[in-house]
Amino acid sequence: MGQATNEVFDDWARRGRAQGMERGHFVRGVQALEAIPLTSGSPSLDLGCGNGWAARWLRGRTGGPSVGVDAAAEMVAEAVRAGGRGLSFARAAFEALPFADAGFSQVFSMEALYYADDLDVALGEARRVLRPGGTLTVCTDFFVENPHCHDWPDKMHIPMTLLGEADWSAALERVGFSDVVTFRCLDGRPVDPELPDARRAAQRHFREEIGALAVRGRA
Repeated sequence: MGQATNEVFDDWARRGRAQGMERGHFVRGVQALEAIPLTSGSPSLDLGCGNGWAARWLRGRTGGPSVGVDAAAEMVAEAVRAGGRGLSFARAAFEALPFADAGFSQVFSMEALYYADDLDVALGEARRVLRPGGTLTVCTDFFVENPHCHDWPDKMHIPMTLLGEADWSAALERVGFSDVVTFRCLDGRPVDPELPDARRAAQRHFREEIGALAVRGRA
């Protein structure tokens, strides 16, 4: 992630938007998390952890150590403040993870890897730190088949890598993942009735018909 991207998310963390991101992503993210073949005590890594909600979920489900990394220092600070036994958080680039080879049983990333400066290198790093047979699960709202997200880079003024569902599968396979599968995570929560008509219709279409894209591969 470049400096401009880090600054955006540092600002969001300072303004309390990390909690809003958790609320916005939680329903779809948990569906992707629940599809991971978890085992008791297994170590987990959350890439782009934000305030650490997914790392905490993994720790609670497996009982094993759970680590979160984020390139934005203020997001890491939010995760550290939330804390919890068996949890640790660090600032790191996705392309240079500060961990030994084969240290984790599962790696999860929600709405983060498309900010990587070099996606192939970041995916390769995720594979490197996974044990043989471990899984990477990527969950994203930003993908070609979701027409409601295509203007996000212009709105946020930061670079983002837009891939389609087949492209994500190919990206994981290119760095050595096998048994790659994709699925969608829908969201049955009611749409905010205070939104303008067009935004309400777009949100309903995304949540009920498109959903987040989840991609899982095995190391």
